[in-house]
Amino acid sequence: MTACVNRKHSRRVAAVISASLVGALSLGIAPVAAMANEGVDMLVADTAQSLKDGKVIEWTDADGDVITGTEFTYKEGVAQFVVPTVVDPQVGANIELDGNTAYKIAYYRVVDGTPTDGDQTKDGKKLSYIRSGAAGCETEGTYVAAVLPNVSGVKAIEGAQIEFKIVGNKLENAKVVNAADADSEGFTFRAAGYEYGSGWAIKLGEDRIGVSNELDSIKLYKDGKLQDDLKFVDAGNYTLRIEGKGDYAGQSAEIKFTVSAIDLASAKVTFNNGVKLSAESNVALPDFVSQLESGSTGTITFADLDGKGKSQGWSTADVSGESNDESNRIILDLAFQPDQSTSGTPTDGVNGKFVYKLTAKNQDGSECTNVIGERTITVTRYGQSAAITYDGVANNSTPTSPVRRFDAELVEARITGGDQRLLEHSISYYMDADGDRTYETAVDAADTVWPGDYIAHVEVVDDTFAWGGAKDIYFKVDAVTVQEADAYITFRGEPIDEGDTVEIYSGSDLMADLGIEAFDRDGDALPADAFELEVKDSEGNVVTELVNAGTYTATIKEKAQSMYRLDEDADADVEFTVDPVKLTYTYGTTVTKTGNGDIRLAGAPTVTGISNAYVYTGGAVVPTYEYDLTDARFGYDKAVEWVALPEGAYKVEYQKYNETSKAWEDVDECVEPGNYVAILSDNAKDDNYVVDARLTFEITDTKVFLDVPNDFWAAESVYEAAANGWMSGYGYTGFFGPNDNIKRGDVAVVLYKMAGQPEFVDEGQYDETTGFKTGFGDVDGKMYYAEAILWAKQAGIVSGDEGTGMFRPEDSISRQELAKMLTVYAEKCNEDVSSDVDAVLGEYEDANTVSEWAKGYVAYLVEAGVMGNESPLRATDPITRAEVATMVVRLSDTVDFDNVIFK
Repeated sequence: MTACVNRKHSRRVAAVISASLVGALSLGIAPVAAMANEGVDMLVADTAQSLKDGKVIEWTDADGDVITGTEFTYKEGVAQFVVPTVVDPQVGANIELDGNTAYKIAYYRVVDGTPTDGDQTKDGKKLSYIRSGAAGCETEGTYVAAVLPNVSGVKAIEGAQIEFKIVGNKLENAKVVNAADADSEGFTFRAAGYEYGSGWAIKLGEDRIGVSNELDSIKLYKDGKLQDDLKFVDAGNYTLRIEGKGDYAGQSAEIKFTVSAIDLASAKVTFNNGVKLSAESNVALPDFVSQLESGSTGTITFADLDGKGKSQGWSTADVSGESNDESNRIILDLAFQPDQSTSGTPTDGVNGKFVYKLTAKNQDGSECTNVIGERTITVTRYGQSAAITYDGVANNSTPTSPVRRFDAELVEARITGGDQRLLEHSISYYMDADGDRTYETAVDAADTVWPGDYIAHVEVVDDTFAWGGAKDIYFKVDAVTVQEADAYITFRGEPIDEGDTVEIYSGSDLMADLGIEAFDRDGDALPADAFELEVKDSEGNVVTELVNAGTYTATIKEKAQSMYRLDEDADADVEFTVDPVKLTYTYGTTVTKTGNGDIRLAGAPTVTGISNAYVYTGGAVVPTYEYDLTDARFGYDKAVEWVALPEGAYKVEYQKYNETSKAWEDVDECVEPGNYVAILSDNAKDDNYVVDARLTFEITDTKVFLDVPNDFWAAESVYEAAANGWMSGYGYTGFFGPNDNIKRGDVAVVLYKMAGQPEFVDEGQYDETTGFKTGFGDVDGKMYYAEAILWAKQAGIVSGDEGTGMFRPEDSISRQELAKMLTVYAEKCNEDVSSDVDAVLGEYEDANTVSEWAKGYVAYLVEAGVMGNESPLRATDPITRAEVATMVVRLSDTVDFDNVIFK
């Protein structure tokens, strides 16, 4: 696909308001200023009057922290309440309450009864005034904070209200926690089980609760079966049912929790020789298991294992505390796995590689659900021990000094004595998270770049087993500490200083323009993802998009798994601003731009050759406005791009110059010919724009075309189509021919101009003698419409008469033929042109005039409001030039021509 350049809608250089026009804006300064001041006074009055219909939209808690919730948990003797900070009245700008003495905040409690004195909520609930103010909001209940005018005698109903509650903590929020493990919520099977009080507890909020004061009943269920006591041991699903008393009287709750099984595949395994293995080699052969550990809670300790059957490689764990109850015993079976070269259980005098499998089962033969999975362990026996070193050092019993990366090239294994030749070796890596020198988590070599304690397990590889051995090398990877001066936040590659304005609001997301540059102590740049960036708005909320104008704080954050750290004294924050679009001017003897952009009129049909002149049509002229940013700091002075000013960004009033009284007078509409000024002021509800501008314009009854009166039914569409460059008159005659039928070739020209007359012709499609090679036998390549027809054919908009190779450029086009061309054009602009054809066309009595092939095209234009608005469909009738102008203008209101993409 090739995207054609749309000349009409792309960036373009446009004339800035001339000095003479700016000077004209100063005409009638006094009346305009007086009117603006009156408007401000009226706005204040309206705001006060509409306060009772307003809403509190921002508030803090009693400590001044911004919050979004309105519910507090009861704390004995502690007042808890909301403090309104911003009110959105029904009329006017938001009211900032901080330091604003025009308003006061009163506090009320919702009580039973019928209100009689105006102290009531918006929905009619009675309020009781709290004379001690917010300090009286201590007990459970529903409260109201009312923002009121700061005058005496005012009632709650006259202010903006926000309701909040103080509620007691509820048993339904309680949870079961591990009492011996910092109140964690996780449990893993352990032989000793978990006793109520010492092993597990109930926590509500920050406190533990129990039978003594808060609970009247506690019952424990496993898989729906009531347990005899409050001790749980076996893995499975549990439910705790509690009933409250005292402050929790009448409340009950069910708390569900799970005890997980110990998984042999991931548990720490300790054997009778005291060595903990993780499927690796060792110098001694294990006989039986003496301990299992899973995390910090799940254990089967040595005291639980009596070594029964150890000569057969298994031991038992009594998980009930009753040594004679075999149904509660778990057998941990360490079974040798013979292969082709070895049979029977190996002895210490045999060299080789031996494999064991560790499994679990219940002694009574039933499936073990408390210890699950299995573990394969490989043990190597060899003849003589090799010498294993790291960087020439043999003793690595303590972690080495902090390093950035463990270097496997520094590991050597050599024969002792004699020739000292090198032996092959393998290295396995483990994370030693708790520093107990055990193989806790196997990791890849690449993972050892992260800060932490590690074990490199080195094992000699010798197929003859004449030489062997294994050594654990402990090492610690420390973080790379970055000083404050070596890390900074950037915007588009440039460092941001505190308080910088980085850009002007454009509606685009600027987050991708923020970055971090950081350097290590050697001055080398760190990876782009060494740190992460967090951005908060002025209210402290984390934002993921940087779109709106405002003040933001960007913070360099350390990643959880990263070898890079900021110096503890480093200030990782920087505050910056995205400016609003400021279309503001100072008015006096001269007009001075004080903002960061220019503004101009747009939106209505204009008169060519007359500056800021609109065509008189008998209807109201409603200008819209465009702005161009001109701030040299951001390079906006280097190219001009006019952008539509959103209607919600400004308020507008009009004045018309009275030629008789020689004064400017207020008008509600701009209709009759004459000189006008549009007075734009700021809409405070849109913080992305600040507007204070006055633009003069003229409504003239000068005709654009001699044969198109200003009150002609299609005059506005004809003028707009001409102003946009889509249609023109007949040569230099000044005539448009609004009622003339339009030719098929001329329609191709109109569509070509709508697309911006893109450059599209490939080599070989133009000939100096014959002109454009359209492929249609009846199109003269030298005619004015030939290039447009060739483009329309290549774009897939026209194909000519099927089977004839003819286009008929001089023939009048029918309404349904135009419907096809416009619908295909809309589709090329990524519009969905589907419609319910029968339902749409069924509304017209002359639907039978639409040919079968054209029904979908006509239905789309009807549904889009382009066709059939004022008349029957008349599908086969020729269409006039005025009707074409009307349809293309209506289509432009529905379809964004900037999106056009053609083959």
